[in-house]
Formats: sequence, C-alpha cells, structure tokens
Amino acid sequence: MMAVGRNVRILTGSCMATLVLSVGGLAKADNALPYTESFEELAVGSQIASTNGVDGWYGDSNACTVVADTSSFTWGYPIPSATHTNVLNLEAPVTNRFSYSWPGISNVWIDLMVKPVPRENPPAVLPSDVQVAMYMGANGKMNIFHARHLSSGNPTQMWSELDYSLSTGEWLRVTLEMDYLKDNWGGGTDKYFRISFNGGSPISNANAYSELPITAYEPDNGTYFLIACGGSGAGNPGLTSLSTEGPGMIDDVVVTTDKNDLAGQSTSIHGVPLAWFQSMGISDPDGDADGDGIDNWAEWVAGTDPMTGDVFLEIVRAGKGLLSLGGASSPNADAVFTILRNANLTDPIENWTVVASGLTNVTGPWQDPSAPNGKAYYRARMHWNQY
Repeated sequence: MMAVGRNVRILTGSCMATLVLSVGGLAKADNALPYTESFEELAVGSQIASTNGVDGWYGDSNACTVVADTSSFTWGYPIPSATHTNVLNLEAPVTNRFSYSWPGISNVWIDLMVKPVPRENPPAVLPSDVQVAMYMGANGKMNIFHARHLSSGNPTQMWSELDYSLSTGEWLRVTLEMDYLKDNWGGGTDKYFRISFNGGSPISNANAYSELPITAYEPDNGTYFLIACGGSGAGNPGLTSLSTEGPGMIDDVVVTTDKNDLAGQSTSIHGVPLAWFQSMGISDPDGDADGDGIDNWAEWVAGTDPMTGDVFLEIVRAGKGLLSLGGASSPNADAVFTILRNANLTDPIENWTVVASGLTNVTGPWQDPSAPNGKAYYRARMHWNQY
C-alpha cells in the first residue's frame, strides 16, 4: 500500500506495500531534497536501517536488506543512469526522514519503483497524518486512500479503486505529485495530489477533481485527489518522511521539489501512449497478446484489438475496384493509408500505381475511381509519422 500525508507509506509482500509521506511531528530529519537512492552503491546483504538512522533510514536493524534483482522493466526507471541490479527488500517498517522547513513550503514529487503483492482488504486503521495510501487488491486493481469534500464538516476519508491493473510479481513505477501550494479554503491543510503509473498520464477517478482550485465540493472525475488528512487538523501539509512497511521491495527512490528532476519519464513506446498499453493490461509492447502475428504496439497503429486474434487489418475484395479495409485506423494514431494498384502482383513496388493517398480512419468500402476492366491487384500501405 502506498500513502502520502505527514507520512507516505508503502506496503508490499504478503501485506501491502504502503508508502507514507510524513509531515511534521518528527524528532529528527536527515536527508535534504532533492534526494535519490538507487541502492546500487550498497553491497548486497547490507542492512541499511537502524533505530538511530543510517543515511536517514530508521527501523529495526533487520527491517530491510539490499538484495540483487535483475527483473526487466519496460517503462523506464526513475534513475535511468543506474544499472538496476540492487533493490531494497523490506521485512519490517522503515522510515526515511527529510529536512523540510516551514514556512516556505513547496510542491513535492516522489518517483520510485514498488513491487506490490495483492491483498484482500485495506488496513483497518491508518495513522491520522497519512495523506495518501495505495495497495493492490486481490483482483490486481490498484486502490488509493484519499478524502473528498462534503457540504459541511471535515472531508470524508475513503478508498477508491483505480482503473489500473497489475500482475502479481510485476514492478510498478509510482509517481506522486503533491500539490502543497493551492489552498481552496485557507485552512492550510486542504491540499491535493495526483498519481501516475509507469510514466503514464495522471490517473483519473470519479472521486477526484478535474482542476485546481476546485470550484465545488463534488468531485468531477478528474485527476486531483484531496489528501486524506486535509482539513482534519493533522498538521501543516508538506513532506518530512517516506516510510515503508514490508515485506516487499522498492527501488530507485527520487524525492524532489523540482519536476525537472524526474528523469526518464517515458510517455510512449514506438510512439504509442503508455496509457493505452496500461489500459489493455499489456506489459510487453513488442509482444503479441492475441497471437495473430501483429505486435501489440502495431495493433494500436492499425486501430485493432490487441486482445482478439480475429480482429486485424486486411483488404477484402468486394467487387470490381471496390475494396473494404477490415479493421479501422485508430483515432489515436497518425495512420494514413495509401492504396496502390498493379496488374502484376510480382512487380517491384515502385512500379505500382498510387490510386489513393491520404486516407484516414478507413472503416468501410473504398471504390477505385479508375478501376481497369481487366485483372488488378491492390495493396494498402500505412504511413505513420510517429515511428
């Protein structure tokens, strides 16, 4: 589970990975921002936490251990310059504390890798200063802990299931944008956050707001979630610690007040938006999920279903000079079709005649305006300027 507030908590393993961002109330703060940790400079077997803090990590001496993990990850790492062979294996709660001055608060971005494990239910109780928490449900869906406004009184804390699924054992890149600067009602604790997975766009939800500052109490299916402790008097909003609860793994921890420090934020692969792969549950863009011989990313270009093998792009002859393109070009792609014709199928492509060009979103029959009386062969060529 992952949470942000005065604490951010990540629960992994047989529990859930909880990431807790903590604000105020701590006896000591060690690490200044920006902060990065790839664990690559630490020896495998190192136990980096102690009750006195080791490089800002607090916890029991056996709470976490640096281990080797060479799992591949498609979507780009928060610290792309690292070799990504060492990760932190969590067995017990660990807290990494940060220096944070008040006043003079600023927005904070947290970018890190988490390997969550599904659990049946969220924790029954979370600390009162948690701003956001997250866990992976038994169905693979990611769930987030936040608040929403009511017509009066303090906002209501709640869990919302996100439209994002993950397979057990997968690494997940989590990016949190903590907006501590906008305050709708002047109370100092009414702040918001956005969350992204694997470098994609911020996740939207029916219980989130579409813009800040908000203009009404009711959420409107946006991307800005109200922090869970907003308006509850749990402390001035800001970040003083990052806590984890195991068992589980984390890697490539980046905490910064400058969004430009978020290196390696991929938004597409082969020009295809990451959000599309994620919405389809595809973890390998170059794979072939439906076994029809077409790469997953190419199915987005053609506008066909990557999960259904009998839906693919083809030319169907419907009569003299009348063709039908099976499938459809995607409205999300810059795909443009050119139709070529020739009497000899084996002629080099440069000998074929272009009879139509600039065709987009072709979903039905196309008539050759100059169809010959004799035999003719046709080819459809797809152009895509993003690849």
